[in-house]
Amino acid sequence: PEAAGLLNLQLHTVHHMIDRGELAAEVTYPTGRPRTRRRIRIRRQEVNACIERSRVKPGDLRHLHPETSDPYR
Repeated sequence: PEAAGLLNLQLHTVHHMIDRGELAAEVTYPTGRPRTRRRIRIRRQEVNACIERSRVKPGDLRHLHPETSDPYR
């Protein structure tokens, strides 16, 4: 839940990112204790790297707003 909050994403989105290999995580399964959930650990450096990879640089979104030939715009 903490990584999801830092990335401003839903928890299931973070799980999908882990499944797709976009976010590295360590998954451990408890032994000897039934009804205990798996534990997913994501290192802070992985979260920070994910944030850096998703940053948009100035000018990268120009293709979304093409120049028009309309002089009144």
